[in-house]
Amino acid sequence: MKTPRLPSAVYQILTLSFIGLFPLCLTAQETEPNNSPGQANLFPVNSSLTAAINAVGDEDWFALTLPEEGILKVRSAGVDINDYYITLYDSDGTSVLSNKEVFPLG
Repeated sequence: MKTPRLPSAVYQILTLSFIGLFPLCLTAQETEPNNSPGQANLFPVNSSLTAAINAVGDEDWFALTLPEEGILKVRSAGVDINDYYITLYDSDGTSVLSNKEVFPLG
């Protein structure tokens, strides 16, 4: 997922899928619960994370702060066969700025 130029701000990222592991290039360990914007795990930019969707319908929220205006790139490489979604929200946790469905098998 690649966004247009974004101002310096706090953003929310939601990942959801069926069951499985997914690496998300955002270095930290995911902690549960992080199933809502208020429970989002905080991550510095230019770091990486391995997270897991533990059950159908599980949502994992992550928050990051862009220190200056720029373009946000989120790279993922699923080790699972299930499709998953990555959605970038504004700091309000409701306004969708970008959305991407990821197909690990093509």
